[in-house]
Amino acid sequence: MSMNAKQRCVDNSILSDLCADDVEQAIVRALVQLGFQDEKTNNSRPVMMRLGPLNVQLSETPPEYATAGLPPFWIEIFDGASQGSIDSIGFNELDGAELAAAVEMIICAAGSR
Repeated sequence: MSMNAKQRCVDNSILSDLCADDVEQAIVRALVQLGFQDEKTNNSRPVMMRLGPLNVQLSETPPEYATAGLPPFWIEIFDGASQGSIDSIGFNELDGAELAAAVEMIICAAGSR
């Protein structure tokens, strides 16, 4: 977890009830849930999370539909009220840097609501 994301949790505590550690844990749980989906679905069904005022979707592109150079995993943020897409980020393995970037994106989106 980047220090910037942890500080953003403190700085935005009035604007958002999301904490960086909670967001990180939710993403990791969703990734595990995505991995345990039935193989017949090719992991193509997204895992939905409700994080504060946001709906967050984690999905994996099935290998047969993957385009060269695009990350296989995506996190997309939707406004909870309008369901409009706010932002998204792709990642390859959800390593430390990718996880920190996803958390920061979600915290920023929640703080702007």
